[in-house]
Amino acid sequence: MMFVLEEDGFLHVYDSAQAVETSIEALDAEDIIRLAFDEAGHSFRIEWIKANRIGKGLLGFFRSAQNGHYRLVREQLTNSGIPDAIRAARGVTSESRKLNSDSIEKALMSIAGNTKWEH
Repeated sequence: MMFVLEEDGFLHVYDSAQAVETSIEALDAEDIIRLAFDEAGHSFRIEWIKANRIGKGLLGFFRSAQNGHYRLVREQLTNSGIPDAIRAARGVTSESRKLNSDSIEKALMSIAGNTKWEH
């Protein structure tokens, strides 16, 4: 399961990283994805396989755009050697204007486990 904080301020839930990649096209990925992490609290980042192509279009009036290709890859562990679940939970609570479900909030709390953290 993947949690993605998107530019609309909502935390969206996807079945997998591949489901995110399928749902959010490459041209929009950098603008839409603010924070991505799995149910274990591991952070993910965008890795570009093929960059988007933006060019000048007809007579310079219209721009052309061609989707590249990306994938979400798990980031390395933090310096302390633990998954970055606390940062993920803090990022969601501080950056997100609203959570779209009580179940998402419960899932976030279970990621953080018994570790204490402040808002």
